[in-house]
Amino acid sequence: MATQEIAGGLVRSVTTSIAAGTSEPVSFLDLINFTHTDEEMGQELQAIAKGVRETLERDLELALVVQTITVDYDGPADELRLPRIPFVSLTTVKERLQGVLQADIASQYYVIGDRLRRTDAAALISGATLQVVYQAGYTAAPEDIKHQIKVLSSTRFDLREETVEGKVARQIPGAGLDALRHYRRYY
Repeated sequence: MATQEIAGGLVRSVTTSIAAGTSEPVSFLDLINFTHTDEEMGQELQAIAKGVRETLERDLELALVVQTITVDYDGPADELRLPRIPFVSLTTVKERLQGVLQADIASQYYVIGDRLRRTDAAALISGATLQVVYQAGYTAAPEDIKHQIKVLSSTRFDLREETVEGKVARQIPGAGLDALRHYRRYY
């Protein structure tokens, strides 16, 4: 489970959890074959690939594996931006009044793209915060993302020993993120 504080806007915090048994977008065997490493080194490579996936998820605002996202918003609104896409399903929407979560009102909301919208904006309660729980993610990540995970993991794996007092001696090329720029949301 990872928690991320987001400054500004309505989002106070985002917590993600991935169900046990969920596999990474790039399999262990695919990583070994791509990098031509043995199984022993593959364990380290697999850990690096998980870190690359998490970085891409954060930087591109994507869920590359299906996960549960809990978002705490600072206040009620008739439209809210979901911090991770692609959207799969809405689990619960609850208002929090004076620190206490109220009944689920998910039936009063619907999702279009990356926006959660309330059907009746007049029903918003002033002074309430909002907790939204939803599922997001790819059941199978797009091939270009999987390829970039392999490339970035291989590069980080090759540079893993080039550190000086805990800092990477050479910069890791940013071309991997540039190749995925079309997934980034700019609004």
